[in-house]
Amino acid sequence: MNYKKISFNNANVHLIKTERFKSFVIDVIFKRPVKSEDLPKYNLLSWLLNESSLKYPSKRKMAIKLEDLYKAFYNVSSTRIGNNITFSISIESINPKYLDDKNHYQDIVDFLFEVILNPHVNKNSFNEKSFKIVKNYMAIDIDAVKENPNRTAFENALKVMDETSISSASSLGTKELLDKITPEEMYNLYLDLIHHSLIDIFIIGDMNEEQMINGDIMNRLFDLVNSSKRQDIVNPISNFVDNKLVKKVQYQEEKSSYLQSQLVMLFNTEKLDKKETDVTLLLFNYIFGAGGLNSKLYSSVREEHGYCYQINSSYYKFDNLLRVSSSLKKENALDTIKLVNNALKEMQEGLFSEADLMDAKQNMILALEYNRNNINTLLSSIENKILNDGISIEEKVDALVSITKEDIIKVAKKIKANTNYLLIEE
Repeated sequence: MNYKKISFNNANVHLIKTERFKSFVIDVIFKRPVKSEDLPKYNLLSWLLNESSLKYPSKRKMAIKLEDLYKAFYNVSSTRIGNNITFSISIESINPKYLDDKNHYQDIVDFLFEVILNPHVNKNSFNEKSFKIVKNYMAIDIDAVKENPNRTAFENALKVMDETSISSASSLGTKELLDKITPEEMYNLYLDLIHHSLIDIFIIGDMNEEQMINGDIMNRLFDLVNSSKRQDIVNPISNFVDNKLVKKVQYQEEKSSYLQSQLVMLFNTEKLDKKETDVTLLLFNYIFGAGGLNSKLYSSVREEHGYCYQINSSYYKFDNLLRVSSSLKKENALDTIKLVNNALKEMQEGLFSEADLMDAKQNMILALEYNRNNINTLLSSIENKILNDGISIEEKVDALVSITKEDIIKVAKKIKANTNYLLIEE
């Protein structure tokens, strides 16, 4: 795999040549700090750009064009990375070397920058019809969250932890807030995004540098970054959210209409170094609660004591948080909390085997090898390394191999309980 970076005017083009895949991907990323109240707006903007453009004014017309482009896959997404937002506009298509169509790459570039530079806007406002369609989509998603007890409990627990933290901000918001958003406001958000954000363009595929920057892509990029309005660039800040430790663990419970109770336990991760952040805590988490039927939490809480229907743990790197989630009967909640805390104590005391550690390493390395063989997950790993100071798949595999039991014990001692939240069944 060969890599080259071209930089100018607060924009970077990253060229990644690899012979692994028959497709190629172009991903245009805007990154900037984000406020909690703007997260739902960026989500709505991603749906608007997915729905239509000035040249392709309906979802159907856009789909027909993508079909003509040999079933190219186009996607817009908005993702919070700690304190920042990453707004991605990408397209994947078959490598031109497998086609008789010599203009295919040029056509893909034209389509991508057409939808970026010419959204479905009339008189400084997003098209009313498309706007109503995507607002309806988002309203349906907001309702869907209410039907998901696990997600509802998690969002509620984060607010109990600290409702002012961006970690507790909803990416969807509420229907009341959604109703207040206007097409004019969304167009201003779009302009602010493209005029005042850092831009990174990633191109990955089995093409040389000349092919990648051919197809007029550099000229189209100049159109994007050389606008007289593109000034006062807002640089991203540190991704890591400073979620405060607590002197006393918080506990709150609320009644619900769900058929099962949902327990969420939140833990802070304290003063991790880079290796611990990127690798060691992931390995700890696999042994602790993310490793399915083989995890310590499942073995203790589910199999040995039968206190829950399911239990697992998740690590949120940039929020400096670890979450334990469980579906259970309300009368088992306090006993489950004790068992989870005891399982953490056992990890801190080294009460897990070398076999547990080896199994976790092998399974995580297998997953990484799979990611290396998928163009989108490989690209995601490269983007994370470049934009978020992450590490490559190869570096992660090497680091996993070197981690010892003592490393796991050390990182386990940096996990501190913060909040226990119980959403009680009807």
